Amino acid sequence: MKKTATTIIILVIVALGIYFLFIGNGGTEELTLEGGLNPITLTDEEKNALKTEGLTIPEDNKATEKLRTVQSSNQLNSIEEDLNGTNFMDMDKELAELEKLLGDL
Repeated sequence: MKKTATTIIILVIVALGIYFLFIGNGGTEELTLEGGLNPITLTDEEKNALKTEGLTIPEDNKATEKLRTVQSSNQLNSIEEDLNGTNFMDMDKELAELEKLLGDL
């Protein structure tokens, strides 16, 4: 009798595990990166505090905005135009700066 009850309990636990693994989401919810994120505006005091710590505040510029906008077409000509219109020349310099900053952490 005890062996049968133990077997049933194990089977129920395994069945629940399979259910939550493959079917149920376990109470989790999917979040998107951009959902609910809004840029914040720093006060002058906060900007000065960052400068005091040696940090610079990134500024949006036309080049950044151009990198964010691409054509929605999946046609080869459109993709080629996007690639040709992107300037990758300063990317190595910026990556080196990022590596230096991250290396200091």
